[in-house]
Amino acid sequence: NFFNSNIGSRLNKIKGISLINLYHKLSSHVSLEILRMASDSRIGNNICLNYRGQRINQRILRYAYYLSQLKRKTNIQDEKRNLFLDIGGGYGGLSRMLKNYYHNSTFVIIELPELCLLSSYYLYSNFPSKKIGTFSDFENLDNVDQEDLLKYDFVILPQTFMEKFNDEIFDLIINTTSLGEMSDIMQDYYLQNLERCTKKYFYSVNRSQKRVEKYNSRGFYDFKFKKKWR
Repeated sequence: NFFNSNIGSRLNKIKGISLINLYHKLSSHVSLEILRMASDSRIGNNICLNYRGQRINQRILRYAYYLSQLKRKTNIQDEKRNLFLDIGGGYGGLSRMLKNYYHNSTFVIIELPELCLLSSYYLYSNFPSKKIGTFSDFENLDNVDQEDLLKYDFVILPQTFMEKFNDEIFDLIINTTSLGEMSDIMQDYYLQNLERCTKKYFYSVNRSQKRVEKYNSRGFYDFKFKKKWR
């Protein structure tokens, strides 16, 4: 939670004013269509600021910025059946936001097993009528193709499935604030596989510098791409 449980506290009021200020500043960078639809889910019983009929916090405004960047910088069309992959998709918050815009697309999340459980619960609670594929649906497959994934609205799988995805099947691969925090070995593993299995785009939001006191990683600008990007 961005706010604490004492809703009427002075600190929460200051945070609320700051959040409204951020909302309006983002109108210069985020499509107004997207900014006005940005509203966080109630699943998880989080505390948000209710503003203009939207439940806003720093997280949902950040997701709105990501979505607006994807809309502006790519030619991915919202009405088509696209295939997205979010590496380190967490509890599924960004996938929920993207699904509300790219209604017909399939969203795949790669995560730690315990977070796979959390994102399955979160996304099912938000989209009870959607079809969600999990480990048990894919555990007997040696290779996972585009057709296997497009049977579902969401697919949530642990990390080892990165190497099972066939070549060039994803329209877009996303990573936000996790590749830059991984060890060199894990970073190389993901970079090698995401270059292999995306056919169009990779959207990355990661640290620009090392934080050796906290993470054993090279940072963003030293990603070792070999085929498609530099």
